[in-house]
Amino acid sequence: MLIFQGVDKIYRTNKETAYAVMLTQSDMLHHSMSAVE
Repeated sequence: MLIFQGVDKIYRTNKETAYAVMLTQSDMLHHSMSAVE
């Protein structure tokens, strides 16, 4: 049970990190598109 909780915590952290990276990339993409216009 303890191992499962540890894996679940790591999974959630990775998911949040991936989401943050996705937001950052879309934000940078938006800025670069604005710069082109």
